[in-house]
Amino acid sequence: MIKSIRKLLSFFLVILLLLTTGCWNRREIQTLTINSAIGFDRITTGGQSKILLSVLTIKPSQAAGGAGGMGAGGGGQTQAATTGQVISITGETIQDAVRNWDQRSSRQLFMGHTVLFVIGKSVAKEGIGWVIDFANRNRDIPERAMVVVCEGSARDCLQAQSEFEPLLSTEVFNILNLNKFFTSKTQGTNLFQVMYDLVTPG
Repeated sequence: MIKSIRKLLSFFLVILLLLTTGCWNRREIQTLTINSAIGFDRITTGGQSKILLSVLTIKPSQAAGGAGGMGAGGGGQTQAATTGQVISITGETIQDAVRNWDQRSSRQLFMGHTVLFVIGKSVAKEGIGWVIDFANRNRDIPERAMVVVCEGSARDCLQAQSEFEPLLSTEVFNILNLNKFFTSKTQGTNLFQVMYDLVTPG
């Protein structure tokens, strides 16, 4: 009887180890395009109205530093740097634009590091509900991402140069989300708050 119980426990322990080790849905970073901001515009091309999806991608690079004190001969230092690149693609809908991205790029678009949603004036005029619905259905997009509406196009906004941070998205996020504790001149709204406001009556 005791031997049977021990065998049964051993069996369950083996099953438990199989379930708790490894990453079952692991995605290698080499297969992903990681973005930090997403822009949405409405454009007309070929007489048809389409969505222009612009993403600010994160591109780690190696920036060579100056000579360092590494003995009599000196030596170069290599420091990791982060740069951004804006890439745009069109589609009938946002989902269609994402699918077109996947067909065009060798890397899957990963939105888990998104900190900024930029909505162009052309989209804001028709309402942002469908944009927020896309974000709500995408399990990777963080609800803490800030939502802004720009005067012109979202793509032009994302292509602007940042002053204090390597990435424009990080700079805008910090201004809207962090500086609100120190000044009343900026007031940001994150994705969760926008979702809540859209579904709350009144």
